[in-house]
Amino acid sequence: MIIDADTLVGFWPGRKVDISVERLLGLMARYGVDRACVCSARGVCYDYLEGNAETQEIVSRYPNFIPVATLDPREYISCGDEIRRQLALGTRLFRLFPEYQGWNHSSPAARRVMQMLQDSGAILMIGGAPPGGLPEICALESPVILTGAHFYQLADVLACAEEYPHIYVSTRLLIAPGAIDVTAAHIGHERLIFGSHAPLVYQAAALRTVQASNLNPAQRDAVLGGNLLRLLGGTDGDH
Repeated sequence: MIIDADTLVGFWPGRKVDISVERLLGLMARYGVDRACVCSARGVCYDYLEGNAETQEIVSRYPNFIPVATLDPREYISCGDEIRRQLALGTRLFRLFPEYQGWNHSSPAARRVMQMLQDSGAILMIGGAPPGGLPEICALESPVILTGAHFYQLADVLACAEEYPHIYVSTRLLIAPGAIDVTAAHIGHERLIFGSHAPLVYQAAALRTVQASNLNPAQRDAVLGGNLLRLLGGTDGDH
């Protein structure tokens, strides 16, 4: 089973691009992606409460989607209640977008939100280019998926991940030749998670990067879906 951990749907401001549900479903069908972890772009660019409500509505219509709740530390006051509400709905994945929202990992509000997620037992997905946010992320103990880990920063990412086993790395930006193989050799293929950021970017490129790696078939299967399922406890809640 192939699961894309990094997708978002809705409307993207400032850029003419189709990130509709229909576009994502078409890409998944074309490239054999069975499931996708989905969040609403509304939660990234406008209001995370409205975005999470939209995500839940979308997931209720498409059983091959897994919900991802978004949070915004700039609206810190509402985050605790929203974390509890989403957990009650069965959501396990929560995502932060410093790269689009312009806040810093080290801000007091961001650190508090990350701590709340750890205390709740949720899985955090967080963007932004390492090594900027690595000290705050390393201080956590619950699973964290780095969605913005670029091969340019691979040395810093690997150095931290070798020391902190709760850190997982998305394959999305490991596009340099051999980057996936190097990462797997240093931290184990078990901590690589397939993600593409589709349909904002083309899903095929991220998928082919994993498929062209030197991982054996069982290791590729784990990266493409098995590792995420294990993090989710072998299930994705009620969805």
